[in-house]
Formats: sequence, structure tokens, C-alpha cells
Amino acid sequence: MKQIKVGLSYNDVLLIPQFSDIRSRSEVDLSTKITPDISLKIPLITVNMDTVTGVDMAVTIFKLGGIGHIGRFDEPEIQADKIAEIKKKGGESIGVIGVKGDYLKRGEMLLKAGSLALHLDIAHAHSSHALEVIKACKRRFPKVSMIAGTVATYEGAYDLFKAGADSIKVGIGAASICITRINAGSGIPQITAIMEAARAKKKFKNKFILADGGATSPGDIVKALAAGADAYQGGSWCAGTDETPGKVIEVDGKLFKEYNGSTSLSEKKRQLEKDGSNKENSYVLHIEEHS
Repeated sequence: MKQIKVGLSYNDVLLIPQFSDIRSRSEVDLSTKITPDISLKIPLITVNMDTVTGVDMAVTIFKLGGIGHIGRFDEPEIQADKIAEIKKKGGESIGVIGVKGDYLKRGEMLLKAGSLALHLDIAHAHSSHALEVIKACKRRFPKVSMIAGTVATYEGAYDLFKAGADSIKVGIGAASICITRINAGSGIPQITAIMEAARAKKKFKNKFILADGGATSPGDIVKALAAGADAYQGGSWCAGTDETPGKVIEVDGKLFKEYNGSTSLSEKKRQLEKDGSNKENSYVLHIEEHS
């Protein structure tokens, strides 16, 4: 076996306090870019989960300065309609595609509806299939920014950038609801994953990194940015808000809202067993826990 390297998670690191000449928090500029042509006022992206980012959430996060990703588990027409409705209500969003089916046709529909970019989202993007899709999309839509993920290594980041991805999503199994590390035994602690992707980014010009999940506090998001991410994408931090599409159900006088990271019911139940940190909180809970 090769020598095992040390990997760092959010809980393993802190930022060293340094001298500052900032007199007010209002002076801080959090603006960033997530692709060559997409700028955000704040480095926050709502994840493409069906119980997190719908029309209302996408419009709201855009007006706050971030952006939302619209998931691909609807029919292409429905997904495109959501993007068009978001735009009609004064927002912008990014449509997600996969590697199966006619992803080019779906991508074309999303772009016509107003998607600012295309986002290839699969669990393990360091694969020949993902690289083929990135290249095909860049050939068909050469002027459209391409986001791709998920990866967690230097090699994965490098290969996606080389294939044509303008921005990559970093983080395998980092999110609180994700069970990839448990079921597959695969992943990289998130700080190390971001730093490795940032190392690959230096080999290219005008490339960007999105840290995907794992933050349990605002401080963790700050650490992600310090490690090299241009923005943070997550779901748990906004999953229990009014703007999410999940249904609200009252149980024993408390309100609970749907939040899941998978389309499989069995996986949802296992995710609940993994993440019980919110069991005493009203409203921000996985509804399956009470079914």
C-alpha cells in the first residue's frame, strides 16, 4: 500500500487572525466570479436538489447576490420552464445536465429558456464519460460557460479543466446528507480537496472552483474560500427556509420540511441515520424521519 497522506477537513483548520484596516463589515466586498462571464455579489450557490432549489429559491438567492442550480431530474421541458419562470420573475439560474440521454438536446432547451451556463453534475466526474460530455457540450455550445463536477483530486480537477470545463465542483461525500464516503469508502477531506483543485487551477487561465457541501457554519464557508474556492454551493444551510420547494408538515406541534440528497427512498433513509444532528430543531428536519 502506498503511504497514506494526511487530509484536512473544515474542523481541522482555523484561519490565523491578522491585522486589518477594515472599519466596518459594510466595507467588505464578497463579490466573486464562478465562470468567465458569471459574477456574483456573494459567493453562495444553492444546490440542485429538488427540495432546495426551485423557482422561489432561485429568484430569492439571485436577488440576494448568489445564484441557484436547477436540477435535472425533471423532464427537460419542465426544467426549462422553471428556468424561464425564474427569468420572468427577475432572477437568473443555471440548468443542470447529466451524462445519460440526450444531454445536448436538454442543454439546448435550458439555454433557450435562459440558463446562464450548463452544469454537468454526476457523483464521480473524473471519468471518461464526463470528459466526453464536457467536450461535446463545448463543441456544440462554444460560447457557453461549462461547470462540471464532482471531483476531489488534483488529477480530477486538471482533467476536467483540460477537457474544457470553465468551473469545477469539488467535494465527494462532504455534504452532511451525502453517504458516498460511507457506501463507497471514497472521498477526500474537503479542505484538502479544495486545495488540490486550486493547485490544478494554477495550470490554466480563467478557471474557477465551487466548493460543494460540508460546511456546518459560516466559518466553514470562509475556510473553503481561503482554501481556494471561488464560491460555496450547499443545501443544508437553506433547506428549511420558506423559499424551498419541500412540503411543510406539522408533527407534534412542530413544523418539518423535506430535505433530501437522493432520488432513492432507501438512500434517503440511510442518510437520515447518518445525519441526526438536527433532530431537536423545528422546521429544518428531514421529513422521512417522521414517516
